[in-house]
Amino acid sequence: MAEEIIEQSYRELADTILEHNPGVDLGRVRAAFELADRAHSGQKRKAGTPYVTHCVAAAQICAEMGLDEDSIVAALLHDCIEDTAITHEDIARQFGAEVADIVEGVTKLTRVQLTHPHQMRIFFEGTVRIGATCCNKLNRGCEVVTDSLRREGKNEGIVRQAGHRIIKHIHEK
Repeated sequence: MAEEIIEQSYRELADTILEHNPGVDLGRVRAAFELADRAHSGQKRKAGTPYVTHCVAAAQICAEMGLDEDSIVAALLHDCIEDTAITHEDIARQFGAEVADIVEGVTKLTRVQLTHPHQMRIFFEGTVRIGATCCNKLNRGCEVVTDSLRREGKNEGIVRQAGHRIIKHIHEK
C-alpha cells in the first residue's frame, strides 16, 4: 500500500512537470526521487504516511510554480542531508554542486535563529541562491497546511486542493 502511495505521488509530480515545464529531464528527477525514497525508507510522517511523500509534495509545489529542474530536484532531496546518511558530497556527485548547495542551504536555514531584521538581511544576502529560501518556505508552508488538515481528518484530495490554492495565491502576488 505504501509503495502505491509513493509511486502515485511521483506520477502526479511527473505529470505536473510535463504540464508546467516540459524541458525538465524526468530521468534526473526520477533519480532524485528514488534517492530520497531510499534515504527516507521506513520513515513516516505524523499522519502515518511515508515520509518521502512530503518531499514529493515540496517538489510538486516547485513544479506547479514552474521552477527549474535543479529546484525540483533539490525539493525532493531537501531533508536528506539533515535526516539521513546522505551527504552534501553524495548529492553533488549525483546531481551537481548547485543542487547540493541548495539542499544544504535549506538544511542550514532550519537551524538559524535570526531575531533582528539586519541579521536577516545579511544572512539572506549570503544565501547561495534564492531557491534555498523558497524551498524552505514552501517546505514549512506545506507542512503546516497538510498537517493541520490531516489533524482535522480531511482526506488527501482536500489537502491537495489546499496546496493548489496556496500556489494560486502566490502567483497572484
